[in-house]
Amino acid sequence: MRTPRPRTDRLRFLPEIPRLPIALTAAVLASLVATHRPSLAQEAVQAIATPGLAELQVCRSWIVMRTCNAYHRVDVPQRIAVGDQLSLIFGSNNKTMIFEVAAIRRGGDACTLYTETPAPGADEKKVDKLTVAPCNRPS
Repeated sequence: MRTPRPRTDRLRFLPEIPRLPIALTAAVLASLVATHRPSLAQEAVQAIATPGLAELQVCRSWIVMRTCNAYHRVDVPQRIAVGDQLSLIFGSNNKTMIFEVAAIRRGGDACTLYTETPAPGADEKKVDKLTVAPCNRPS
């Protein structure tokens, strides 16, 4: 017994879509996404003058996930430089932490201090950091 052949007169063929414009558009979008990194727009500085208060974000890594807590109105020194070790006291049930400043990035009128220099493309929302606003260059 022979198998019936499909009837091609009932099949509708789509017109061939030009592939070059689609490939070009995809390449342009991919390059825009790959080069858009907010951290690159920030200026790396070596020292800052602070108003004396900052917001601390402390992250902990669990087996399956990573959680972060924010602490507002944390006392910080009036001048902070890369390499400083800050003794921070924060929270309603006083917790202490030594925050070693590895990098300072300035964006607008706020500065972000990191315990580790963020890798390009890393999720900066899930790292320990201090945010100081406003911050200025030290005098």
